[in-house]
Amino acid sequence: MKCHAGMKQFSGQRVEKNNDCTRKHFFSSNQQDAARDILLTDCRVKELQHGKREKRNNEKKDTSYCELGIREKKR
Repeated sequence: MKCHAGMKQFSGQRVEKNNDCTRKHFFSSNQQDAARDILLTDCRVKELQHGKREKRNNEKKDTSYCELGIREKKR
């Protein structure tokens, strides 16, 4: 213990999350090749983990509808 400056307690949170995700994908797959589906999904999640979505531009085509048309429709 002194050599390695103590040990950290293992919580297993990441393992539990992986098990939950795996169970969800197993039951939602067609179960003919569930193991392959789980591995592919896990790999895809790891690849997309650090990516961020780009915000879409909200371009209004008909500004008169956005200002007046919605109010008239709700009445």
